Amino acid sequence: MKTKAKISSRWLRFRALLIDIFLIYIPILYLFYFLLGSKEAFLNNHFITTLCTFLFGLIQAIFLTKKAQSPGLKAYDLYLID
Repeated sequence: MKTKAKISSRWLRFRALLIDIFLIYIPILYLFYFLLGSKEAFLNNHFITTLCTFLFGLIQAIFLTKKAQSPGLKAYDLYLID
């Protein structure tokens, strides 16, 4: 018998998003920051900052498509249900 899925709270989903940001987005930002060499070069290069956001979205989409969980959702044992 299948168990019925419960809707998680907004706060729990928000905490999962924060974990995703720290595990995925921040390392992407640090990578491009060190590749560019300085804070000014990083902040003035709008293409790179947009690329960082795009890469975060792409990685999140891959996680959600393949496993129905991002690292943050997995930490709280949550799943994406269609």
